[in-house]
Amino acid sequence: MKAGDELVHDRDFEQAKKHGYPVKAVQDDMVVYPAGRVTAFSEHHVSIEGKRLLRSASHFVVAE
Repeated sequence: MKAGDELVHDRDFEQAKKHGYPVKAVQDDMVVYPAGRVTAFSEHHVSIEGKRLLRSASHFVVAE
C-alpha cells in the first residue's frame, strides 16, 4: 500500500492494521479524522487510534 490508496475491503483494513499504515478518514475531499493507526474494524465501522468511524459515512485513505 502507498499514500493515497483507498481502503475498501476487509483485507485492505487488515493489511493497514497489520503493517501500521497511517490511515485518515475523508468525506467529500475533507479530512474528518486525522491520520492514525487502524486499531479495529468491522463490517460497519473502522477505529483509528480507538475512535470509531462509520464505514458508510467516510472513505479511508492511506496517509503520507
